[in-house]
Amino acid sequence: MMRQDPHSSDVLWREAWGKVAGARAGQRVCSPAGGLPLRCQARGQVRIGATRCGGFAMILALILLALTAMALSALTQLAAEDFRRTREARIDAQLRQLLMAGAADAQQEAGRWPAEAVKSAWEVALPAEVGERLGRVSVSVSREGDGVARVVVVGQLEGRSMRQTVVMSRVDGRWRVSDAQLGG
Repeated sequence: MMRQDPHSSDVLWREAWGKVAGARAGQRVCSPAGGLPLRCQARGQVRIGATRCGGFAMILALILLALTAMALSALTQLAAEDFRRTREARIDAQLRQLLMAGAADAQQEAGRWPAEAVKSAWEVALPAEVGERLGRVSVSVSREGDGVARVVVVGQLEGRSMRQTVVMSRVDGRWRVSDAQLGG
């Protein structure tokens, strides 16, 4: 009969199986990836096989789960911030359009202004769909001397507002815009 090498896989298998078979009742038995049943060793002892009993894999899984949760939370916050910025940019663009409508309305009304200095204010009529979104445009005019008027247009939409100051001058019998400042 051939002598077996003490380091051969057959000998190691029998040793490992003997340790499992010798495990006392109530002791935990682990199964490595290769399928060899092994008894968990006490701390500091050599283990047979490639697996570890205990919580290393569980701790690693929990750490990865926590990192995934943090990444998802950060992505959600970024998406919400991007949505908010996009919404504000849309409202700002519509507010600028409302200011242009108010300035155009003031220029049309300028043909009816009396020659003497006058202060007046009015609301610009807006389409119903803009009014439903709490939109309004108010125009106030103050004359500053002969042939110069300062028009302040305030647009409001969905709780936000924007202001524009338009300076109009009387040239050749007509009122023309000579200067405009957003926010002024």
